[in-house]
Amino acid sequence: MAVPPEIPDPTAPLQGQTVLLTRAQRQNPELAAMLQKLGARTVSHPVIRIEPIDSPQVASAMASLADYSIITVLSRNAARFLTGQKVPIPPDTRIAAIGAGTSAELEAGGLKVAFCPPAANSESLGKKLVQAFRQQQDSRPVLILRADRGSDELAGILNRAEIPFQQFAVYRSIDVASPKPEVVQLVENGQVHWITLTSSAIARSAMHLFGDQVRAGKLKAVSISPQTSAAARAAGFDIAATAGQAGLEGLVQALIDAVAAAGSA
Repeated sequence: MAVPPEIPDPTAPLQGQTVLLTRAQRQNPELAAMLQKLGARTVSHPVIRIEPIDSPQVASAMASLADYSIITVLSRNAARFLTGQKVPIPPDTRIAAIGAGTSAELEAGGLKVAFCPPAANSESLGKKLVQAFRQQQDSRPVLILRADRGSDELAGILNRAEIPFQQFAVYRSIDVASPKPEVVQLVENGQVHWITLTSSAIARSAMHLFGDQVRAGKLKAVSISPQTSAAARAAGFDIAATAGQAGLEGLVQALIDAVAAAGSA
């Protein structure tokens, strides 16, 4: 796999750095463009693939949105599912997004987001949902749209607060079985410096695919959130940088800071 040519700007903060992008295929171009503008070279190797879940339970929920007070969307992929349904959202049913990226995806699909917590994690969203549910005069349950795997922290928060809810997995993330040999060769040759980790599932799959290279110190990991960093460490990663703010912008800034710190060491 050919590495794109460097941007000839020695002052670019990521000049000389090559970053391995591990998100699902359709999600990598956005991050690649952000990094390349800053001088980085990028290599795309999705470590998971996304597939929709077609189930009678999900279809029933989509046909009965008026039964819910708040529709809670836990990822961009879940947002794409909801906007792709082309079903009208009842005027008295609000939409909550876990983070700015998910919110932007929903709004790009023509849906209005009522609230989004400042920190893109289940704890912050859970607190916001509990507050919103208790303030409204509406006993209809909360609907949660999510992946087939991931944290159950949000469900635990709502259970403890005795707030009724239903949650459905609307897509599944499937681990890629083996790495591309040409990408492994680039890493082995020292032509790739960083690996991005944007979810717990991606961290675990990335370790499965590139664990030998990670353990050999050939890849430094940058993570999108403290929650992802915790899962990555449990999988065996040493985390070189963790985003201080939610979203891809935070991930990119964490990488910039880590590169600067390494250069001044």
